[in-house]
Amino acid sequence: MQEDRTIVESRLALANITLEEGRAAEAERIITELKDTLPRESATPAHASAEFQLVQALLAQNKINVAAQVIARAQMLSAATQRQDLRAMNTIMAARLDSARKQPNPALQRLDGLLAGLKKTGGVKLQLETRLAQCEIQFQSGQASAARLCSGALEKDAQTRGFKRIAEKTRALGKSQSD
Repeated sequence: MQEDRTIVESRLALANITLEEGRAAEAERIITELKDTLPRESATPAHASAEFQLVQALLAQNKINVAAQVIARAQMLSAATQRQDLRAMNTIMAARLDSARKQPNPALQRLDGLLAGLKKTGGVKLQLETRLAQCEIQFQSGQASAARLCSGALEKDAQTRGFKRIAEKTRALGKSQSD
């Protein structure tokens, strides 16, 4: 059982790295293969995590309609686990889908609501991930000055709090928008 969980976590990590390297189609393949090995009869955090990563891979490939179907499944799975981090990730992915559909205002409203809730319950990493999604959506929707303010503050905050990877992602986001 522990060995199976370790394998699943390793495959999810590999898919995440692959996504970060910009190889979305390969990440989609890794996640799809992983999902085929997971037991279908139970909703687990691994199922939900796999669905969220699949959404990211699909959105990176502009497969918006398929991503919408996956988000619906992920929402059911995350609700079944009762885990705040998975429900938050579902909201973040739904906001990214809204943004991909050229609906930045509903996307940012979702994230504002999520962030307000997370500030009450703690969850610093989730707050930073939510803020990163806000910055991304602002850049994508042409809100350049708001996005620069967002990314500058986020990068500093993430670095100060020890979330180096989020700081790096934010820095890269800001750089890609200024090039």
